[in-house]
Amino acid sequence: MVLMVSFRPKAAYYAVASGRNPGVYTTWTEAEAQVKGYAGAKYKKFPSLSQAKEFISGSGPSPLTSSTSSTSTSKNNKPYSKPPTSTSNSTAVGFNTHHRAESPTTLSSSSDLPPDLQIIASRGYEFTKDHYLIVHTDGSALGNGQKGSRAGAGVFWGGYGEALKKNYSERVPGLPQTNNRGELLAVIRALEQCPYPDIPLEIRCDSQYTISCMTTWLPKWLRNGFTTSTNNPYSRPNGSSSKQVQKQKQISNVDMVKHLLVLLRRRSGKGRVKFKYVPAHSGIEGNERADQLAKMGSLMPESSGPVKWLTPEEDDDLSLDLPKSTTGVEGVKQVTDIEVELDENWLMSPEELENFEKDLIDESNEG
Repeated sequence: MVLMVSFRPKAAYYAVASGRNPGVYTTWTEAEAQVKGYAGAKYKKFPSLSQAKEFISGSGPSPLTSSTSSTSTSKNNKPYSKPPTSTSNSTAVGFNTHHRAESPTTLSSSSDLPPDLQIIASRGYEFTKDHYLIVHTDGSALGNGQKGSRAGAGVFWGGYGEALKKNYSERVPGLPQTNNRGELLAVIRALEQCPYPDIPLEIRCDSQYTISCMTTWLPKWLRNGFTTSTNNPYSRPNGSSSKQVQKQKQISNVDMVKHLLVLLRRRSGKGRVKFKYVPAHSGIEGNERADQLAKMGSLMPESSGPVKWLTPEEDDDLSLDLPKSTTGVEGVKQVTDIEVELDENWLMSPEELENFEKDLIDESNEG
């Protein structure tokens, strides 16, 4: 069962800096017509007209780009799904997601921490004011969406001491080599390599896609068996008429999504997990360092041998089962609580979300 929280949509302006007809549009449908299928399209959603115009003039923040083909330090933001904007819990299939309004990216001074956390902080780690251990993750893809692309993942724990030694880079294994897989892999490695798994963890990333996967979309995917529906034209054998039929397709990056789900479940009863969105290339040191590590990963050699990803059905470490009639998916088990903090200005309309999910299917098929 899903608790849907309704909200009143805000005004939005879609700035198309590079597309068929650059300009500012007030609906996603209009903007999408200018950028979909356009090589090198650059566009971004803004809450005000002035910000949208500033973006087009070249003085605004980094754009959304449909593909990346250079090794510059600029990294693309990804479109975001629309989660509930209330502080109420959204519960589905034993999966609890708590959406909270954006709060400042604040750190706790070591003197405000309990003695045991002060010791950990002295090793180079940072904590939030509510005593969550902080880790920054990022993904990168050189030539994202193109043949021969190279993707990497980066995990940044801290700038000195033990934390410095935990920082991590990795080339994304297998195919496809996309930025989204780099983002997911970075979160996976952060959870797997967390040095203090019993302490609540705040994962800070600029991947709106990753946050969407673990919060807004996962309950739906659990109910649907990690598939999504698409409309496909169907013609009768005699050719007399045609209609649209629903076709089920596996979600994009399902192997990593399932693996990440297992890792989150294994933390159930231990340290909680919070995802916090941070804007890319806005001067946040942890995000910049994670970005550098991800780029290093994309330059590494390809990994050899197959990768064994965990699946909920095969995992033996999970102990909390839900009735099959409740889940609709055999083998679905209780998931740890997950929180997410984000800025409402990044939220997408239902129309944008639907189109983005279609793009994810296309990306998976191309890979």
